Amino acid sequence: MPTYTVKSSNIKLDNKKKKKIAEGITEVHKKVTGANSYFVQVHFEKNKINNHYMGGKTVKDKQVFLHGQIRGGRTAAVKKKFPYSYQFHQVLII
Repeated sequence: MPTYTVKSSNIKLDNKKKKKIAEGITEVHKKVTGANSYFVQVHFEKNKINNHYMGGKTVKDKQVFLHGQIRGGRTAAVKKKFPYSYQFHQVLII
């Protein structure tokens, strides 16, 4: 089952934003893999204040991260589309 985790720091994602992001991730996954959207899971996690560091320093600006896991057996061509998919970047613009 494809599972995507959206982690955020220093930003509030209300239910409307979460729904929009989840729908967008589901649509992109379906488009890239051809898989049924029913199986796409999207989990949201919020980092606690002062629990996000870059270069050894606390991150103060707004950050949203997307981590996706898909099943084995996908072709290299399909897997290659995921990390740099412009469509995912558009989904996460808040």
